[in-house]
Amino acid sequence: MLLDVVMPETDGYDVLVQMNSLGIIEDVPVIMISAESAPGFITKAYDLGAADYVSRPFESTVVQRRVKNTIALYAKQRKLLDIVADQIYEKEKNSNMMISILSHIVEFRNGESGTHTIHINIITELLLKQLVKKDKRYAMSTSDIRLISTASSLHDIGKIAIPDEILNKPGRFTPKEYEIMKTHSEIGAAMLKNLTEYQDEPLLKASYEICRWHHERYDGKGYPDGLKGDEIPISAQVVSIADVYDALTSERCYKKAYSHEKAIEMICGGECGTFNPLLLECLLDVSGKLEKELQANSPGIKNKREIREMTDDILNGSDLSAVGTIKTVKEDVSAKETKNMELSSLKQIGINTDSAIERFMGNEALYAKMLKKFLSEPTFAKLTAAVAESNGQAALEASHTLKGVCGNLSIESLFDLFAEQVVLMRADKWDEAYAMMPEITEKYNLVTDTLKSCLNVQ
Repeated sequence: MLLDVVMPETDGYDVLVQMNSLGIIEDVPVIMISAESAPGFITKAYDLGAADYVSRPFESTVVQRRVKNTIALYAKQRKLLDIVADQIYEKEKNSNMMISILSHIVEFRNGESGTHTIHINIITELLLKQLVKKDKRYAMSTSDIRLISTASSLHDIGKIAIPDEILNKPGRFTPKEYEIMKTHSEIGAAMLKNLTEYQDEPLLKASYEICRWHHERYDGKGYPDGLKGDEIPISAQVVSIADVYDALTSERCYKKAYSHEKAIEMICGGECGTFNPLLLECLLDVSGKLEKELQANSPGIKNKREIREMTDDILNGSDLSAVGTIKTVKEDVSAKETKNMELSSLKQIGINTDSAIERFMGNEALYAKMLKKFLSEPTFAKLTAAVAESNGQAALEASHTLKGVCGNLSIESLFDLFAEQVVLMRADKWDEAYAMMPEITEKYNLVTDTLKSCLNVQ
């Protein structure tokens, strides 16, 4: 566009202002033409987005050349932007695909339909967009919202370590089973925290927050850390509501699906725990289009068929080369470790090896590797130090972590002791909890000494 500064009804600067407000200044190159040659006029034109400034009088050939150069420059910029956009898309697509594969594996073990993760993505995005409109305190960009929605896919990754008999139990959990199930949030967070080379990545940070704290509740009655109110990251708060909604409206092995209307009523009525009132308002705001969005987007998810095919390959153990860097655990762990692990000795110290090996899908080598990792775990030393210093919070965190680890490794003798100690600590019965330490230490030393002998660990 060739634009004069002085015009009958509005001047050229006003036109630039309007083009900026309409968001078209980036797409339409503007060359200003004026008899004014003072620096102030030229600077103002450039500040408002003009691509070039031509002073009168001028040679027509010069103007024609500058117009051609400007158009060529914009064309090259557009081409460069398209190339960058394609590269970003491909990178994001591949990242999303790998995340979807991991989450789909968890859903496969959990007996779910495969749409749970997709639904969580959609609901999370809807709620975040409404939250940004509703409250200026949450200044999230479209990119931020997309990142959190992607991170939500890993919210239940820790369930991969929960035994099948608990994960897919059709009836009500026993207290012990419920405690084991609750450890999935900490296990998942620990898995992500172990990716040390990616700790500064925004996606991993968001994934960690969601994974660890999506079962916290606004009144502090959630788990694993009992966070309250805005102590809970907003990403985890949003995914928490999304997770509950989809759980209510989906059929599970232990229940039938509720209607959309009933699910909204139950969540807003406090039947599923206490949530951020502002997020409940957002849920009500989007409830009219929520059901339609889920129906419209679920069948058309990008790469869904490819994701399912690759996931099936992983689960069936065939053609693992399709995902490049994945190797079987049996290639990473020597057969000697398995041979030296005397299962009968482990049973004598209260380890349910049958349950554990079934949990690790029959892979004794993998189980041996996880037991070795347990032996190098510093948490028991932290518990001992915390008790000696009467540091209740640190002691509770350490005992709770050990309870989860022992539960997942089926070290039942230690799990029962740590579970009892955690209950006492949460009831502020610190003296009784601390008084258990001699018994716990004796049992812990017996278990670890036996494991070292069975696994040939010095």
